[in-house]
Amino acid sequence: MTEEKAIEIMKDWIVFQKAHKEKINKADELIEIQETILKALEQKDKELAEERIKYISSNLNNTIKQKQKEDEQLNALNEGWKIELEQKDKEIQELKEDNQHQWDERCKLTFELEKQEKEM
Repeated sequence: MTEEKAIEIMKDWIVFQKAHKEKINKADELIEIQETILKALEQKDKELAEERIKYISSNLNNTIKQKQKEDEQLNALNEGWKIELEQKDKEIQELKEDNQHQWDERCKLTFELEKQEKEM
């Protein structure tokens, strides 16, 4: 674009602005109103997003606390079963040892009886 052409366009624009000054001022006012509304809507969107985050975070924290409580209850239950199984294992071991002792005694008595029978 040449300087002459640029100057000609600028002069035309000045004439247009003078002729339509009231419309241009109304357009500026409308733009300002729209910007104000957009800012208000953006602020509302931001507030709603923050509320959603708080709500989701609160629900997540409640769920985590509930799961931790359930885990603690299950761990306590498992600990109780572990103790019970250890006691049962101990009882079984004692019964095995007692059974072995009785078996040994029977074998001893049987051996002695056989020995006595041979001696007779």
